[in-house]
Amino acid sequence: MQHYTCGDTSLWDEWTHERFQDACAGLARSFGESAERGEALEKQLGVYYNGGVGVAFGGNAAVCRVPETVLLDAQHCIWASGGVAQFELNQLLREAETRGVPIRAAQEFAQLVVPAGGQRWPSTRPLAERVLRSRSAHMKGFAAEMLLLTSIMVAFADAALEEVMPAHVASLRFLYTVQVLVFLGDGVLAHLELLEELLAAHHDLCLNLYSGCVKPKLHYMRHLAKRLSAIPEEYQLLQRREAPQKAQAVGTHVLRGNDDFVVEAWPDDVCAGPQGAKDIRER
Repeated sequence: MQHYTCGDTSLWDEWTHERFQDACAGLARSFGESAERGEALEKQLGVYYNGGVGVAFGGNAAVCRVPETVLLDAQHCIWASGGVAQFELNQLLREAETRGVPIRAAQEFAQLVVPAGGQRWPSTRPLAERVLRSRSAHMKGFAAEMLLLTSIMVAFADAALEEVMPAHVASLRFLYTVQVLVFLGDGVLAHLELLEELLAAHHDLCLNLYSGCVKPKLHYMRHLAKRLSAIPEEYQLLQRREAPQKAQAVGTHVLRGNDDFVVEAWPDDVCAGPQGAKDIRER
């Protein structure tokens, strides 16, 4: 299957909550007529009916306003589970070999350089064993490994690859800068314009350089700045306490088809609105 993505946001025809609910209602009617009609429309829309179970089909749909409120999971879109960085790092090292820079050189560099976080790439994880030879393959690894390797490889690219593959180096620099901004936490909200520009430039370079790696997550990543701009400050602050676990529990509860969404599952001071968020910030 070949995926397509467009980085020009002016050409996007995005789902609104109202359009999405109309589509879900039509999907439910199609399944009511026959399974065959329902399955055909399911494929056309890219929406899983799941027997009518889920937040898009339940009584809380008007409250949750999917998909406008969907939080983009940057970690799994970029650094894990077949994320964009895994594809880019794998293909960068493959391409470097064809231009006379062996993976062994990257491995030796990784053993010498310690990024700002104070971690060194372990000698027990040779890059030669990580790089897959297919033009459409991604490097296997956990998010923490990919974050570390991106920090190391951008320095390696600056030192050894700039002259032989400048476009690839530029793409990696964009990716690394996106990483730096995302890990500012709430601070990224002050740099959304820069993040948007970086995402656009990176998206276009990836399409040109790594055409075999055009997956849906590359397009999801392009939405990152806009999704962050839509998230209330109170939600951004949830990461600072025990709220991520509570948020996951609430999400699981709703996705299982439960309509009794309980606001009290959130920390009390966040439920209190801006003043509660201010209190968290001060602590």
